[in-house]
Amino acid sequence: MRGGRGVKPFAVVLVLLAAVAVAAAEAGRRTAWTTVDEPVHLAAARELADGRGVVSNFEHPVLMKVVSAAGLASRPPGLIVEETRDGRRLFPWLLGLLVLGAGLWARRLAGPVAGAGAAVLVLADPTLRGHAPLVQSDLLLAVCLVWAGFLLDAAARGRRVDLRLAAASGAAYGLALVSKYSALPFLPVFLAVAALRFARARRPGPVPAGVRRKRTGLPSRVRAVSAVAATALLGATALATAVFVQEATLHGTPRERLRAGIARSLLPVAGEAPTREALDRAASAPKGVAAYVTGLSYVRAAAAPGARYNYFLGEVSGEGHPLYFVTALLVKAPAGCWPGFSPVSRFPGPGSPGAGPRSAGAGPGPPSAGRSSPGRSPSRTSGPRASRT
Repeated sequence: MRGGRGVKPFAVVLVLLAAVAVAAAEAGRRTAWTTVDEPVHLAAARELADGRGVVSNFEHPVLMKVVSAAGLASRPPGLIVEETRDGRRLFPWLLGLLVLGAGLWARRLAGPVAGAGAAVLVLADPTLRGHAPLVQSDLLLAVCLVWAGFLLDAAARGRRVDLRLAAASGAAYGLALVSKYSALPFLPVFLAVAALRFARARRPGPVPAGVRRKRTGLPSRVRAVSAVAATALLGATALATAVFVQEATLHGTPRERLRAGIARSLLPVAGEAPTREALDRAASAPKGVAAYVTGLSYVRAAAAPGARYNYFLGEVSGEGHPLYFVTALLVKAPAGCWPGFSPVSRFPGPGSPGAGPRSAGAGPGPPSAGRSSPGRSPSRTSGPRASRT
């Protein structure tokens, strides 16, 4: 009951913080002018909303275009800033989802105070607040990845892997795949972490001193097979979600318009050979898959040395700078990320297998581990005397 009394106040605080986040981002949506990248994203969203389909802006997957198109009016307004603010309509809610995900994850790791603190750090971070009202894919990717990680952690917290939560984690990562192409190279890393977590989830956790433990641990071979199966479910759900979103979005795009859009977008950046391959692929492959692979080709060509200029500490280079991304991560990483590297993030949270005598009483386990048996008072079943039964 002790853990149950703490859930409601934390939930109220977290919901209030998420509401403040949405309200602040909504104020920015209504007042901020059009930024330099938004016209390209809005043009693609307008094409989708008008029924022309996905015929441009292959540099980004489709989810950002879908979210933006859902907020557009039936007819374009007279001013670009009005179109911008319409296209931003749903994006402020992303900051609220990020606050909720970070708060719930931190609470699971280190308790309600840490959960509320993480939510406040996300809400107060200027980088996140600045991106929240805009039509862009960065915050969308962050929301999907945070929820994928939280659901993975929740799936692996018990003595048995929760396959439903594992599938939900995969679906969240699948949405990340259609948010930004940079999520794709990290899918194997995420699956490797998931396999390790799932393997550890079936190990019996530590128990208080003097408490006898029943032999509930599964053989290592069974744990390994179960971990591989759960990881395969997560990965398959992620890929299936990404393919479904891509195909559903491009379902109404005529194939000839898709091929014409690929030629216009890819030829100036990648050249004739990659463009010819993309056009051949778009002629026979599923349209969603063809558009996704075209986007990967575009990003690869645009990121080649000399394709774009980099500005770093007063220097301009076409070859890039080795310390650019290291410095960018140090400067731009949200403040809420840093507690994750502190020792407090390794403390077992409420209800976790290694939480000790106090939290073990609130979680599953035999009466001798601190739970009250029917018909007995808690004082007779807790402590060293109970451990001898």
